[in-house]
Amino acid sequence: MIRRTLPVVGRRLLLVVGSVLVLLPVYWMLVLALTPLGQSRGPGLGIIPSGLTLDNFVFVLTERPLGTWILNSLLIALAAGVVAVAVGVAAGYAISRFSFRGATVIALAILATEMIPSTSIVLPMYSIFSSLQLLNTPIAIVLAHMSTVVPLVLWLSKGFFDDVPVDLEAAAAIDGASRFQVFRLVALPLILPGVIAAFVYAFIVSWSDLIFARTLSTTPSQWTVPVGLSSFNGEFYTSFEPMMAASIVFAAPVVLLLLALQGYFIRGLTSGGVRG
Repeated sequence: MIRRTLPVVGRRLLLVVGSVLVLLPVYWMLVLALTPLGQSRGPGLGIIPSGLTLDNFVFVLTERPLGTWILNSLLIALAAGVVAVAVGVAAGYAISRFSFRGATVIALAILATEMIPSTSIVLPMYSIFSSLQLLNTPIAIVLAHMSTVVPLVLWLSKGFFDDVPVDLEAAAAIDGASRFQVFRLVALPLILPGVIAAFVYAFIVSWSDLIFARTLSTTPSQWTVPVGLSSFNGEFYTSFEPMMAASIVFAAPVVLLLLALQGYFIRGLTSGGVRG
């Protein structure tokens, strides 16, 4: 009995410790956001705070264009997610189903681009978008994000399509379905959880980007929230309390998205598209 109980207790204890380690930074961020301005550096700040206030949330919502920054981030992340899924899923299907010379090399080369730091390609992109007169536009940022999200979406999709039995597509082709109809009506519905997981990944990467958004957009009205948060850093002083309040508001849409799609997201990441 004891031998059976100890592993269960150990796993539960490990889950509790892991949950505390994950939630502690979130709790501390909330404490700082509710702390009066300038008091986070004081000696009286403890784990259980006193004198909490909502002034920091009021400040970032009224004195800073946080709503505009969130709208910019939302539009860019949605566009990047949709485009990345459209391109990556189609390319993943092609590599999974079509045999042609150099397919594996091409796929590996695309995946290798994930190892290229964003800082090494942002300046060439700046030059290209400047010549195309796309600077300070959401289009430039969305296109830049494609370099980081499409490769992994492609490989995720390829893995999902590899799990779809070819016999299902062959049966549909015998019934008169075209290749596109087979892709759209047979293969794609079977990997829907994987497609949603890929979209969530692309959305989060685009949503949290700072390097591309800061370099390709210098107009405050076009800033995303990560760029706006960096504006709280002064030369000699950083407003931690308003920054934490803005960070909590910024994180809320992603949390809501994950809660809404968590079932699809977990199924997509753990099991691929099809079973059996």
